[in-house]
Amino acid sequence: MPPVVDGAIRIGASAVWMQLGISHGEAGAKAEAAGLRVVMDKCMAIEHRLMSGS
Repeated sequence: MPPVVDGAIRIGASAVWMQLGISHGEAGAKAEAAGLRVVMDKCMAIEHRLMSGS
């Protein structure tokens, strides 16, 4: 994850999403310190389903 976070910071991304089963505390903290929103260990499809009430 550290290279992904470094790349996200470099391109000016607004967020970093780490899929279900993936988390990295140091990389997440670095991203947050750079102003990025961080999501760890979440599946986008599952989260969407939960939010939409499906």
